[in-house]
Amino acid sequence: MEHRQGPLTADRIVDDLWWRENVQFAARAWAVDTRQVKPCAAQICEVKDGGRNQAAYILGTEWRRMGLTQYRALQVAERWNDSNLPPLDIAELHETIRSAYRGEKEYGCNGLLADWCIGRDGCPYHRRFLSGPGAVKGRTSMIDFDRRGWRSPHITPAQRLIYEGIVRLEKMRSVGPGGCVITSLRQLARLVGLSHSCVRQGLVFLDRMGLMAYQPGRPRATGLPPKGCSIRRIIPIPDPPVRNRGWGREVRRRLRTRRPEEVQRGRAL
Repeated sequence: MEHRQGPLTADRIVDDLWWRENVQFAARAWAVDTRQVKPCAAQICEVKDGGRNQAAYILGTEWRRMGLTQYRALQVAERWNDSNLPPLDIAELHETIRSAYRGEKEYGCNGLLADWCIGRDGCPYHRRFLSGPGAVKGRTSMIDFDRRGWRSPHITPAQRLIYEGIVRLEKMRSVGPGGCVITSLRQLARLVGLSHSCVRQGLVFLDRMGLMAYQPGRPRATGLPPKGCSIRRIIPIPDPPVRNRGWGREVRRRLRTRRPEEVQRGRAL
């Protein structure tokens, strides 16, 4: 019997059981879905003196990616710190976690997480989001968004912030580029630093321009059970309207008409 990384030996079976158990334990301790946990991050434990700060910072970036609040991350970090040899000073640990939450840095297979990597071929996270048949490749990032020409006068800086916030939510929820994100307008407004009404108007505009499929939620004021907004980016990122003599008419037509077919297809996925 062959394994993705070679013959399926007894040592291979033991290694697979080890990291799978670590992922399940980490998911319970962090109160997240097992699909959000990277096996390499779940194996960071019993760190010795000299690598504790770096390990704490890596875990801080992972907890931020998975959507844990900073307060919750500090609590989890204190329990994780008890397994270190010796434990890190609490004040130093808290400052490291806060530093990870202040930035937007993330570590991949070629970064510091490589020390705990189980192998790309056998990693379920890598197969699902980066290399598998369901992984989305090409024209998905904010760099691609800018390269396509989506800037003023096509969109405003506030609308770009909203689009970038959706990209961040995709990473935090581990749904992958173009995945369905369920969130509230309040949460998205807090994430991007804009008003509630500005975020709602920006989502409608981005939907009409064919950049995403936006379905409004149901607020508490209706008396019915509240429901979050459904947002799905259109991947690959489409090109903006060509700026020619009829450019203004094309933009007004998109804003007046119903959502494009590509948005309807994206919503049906």
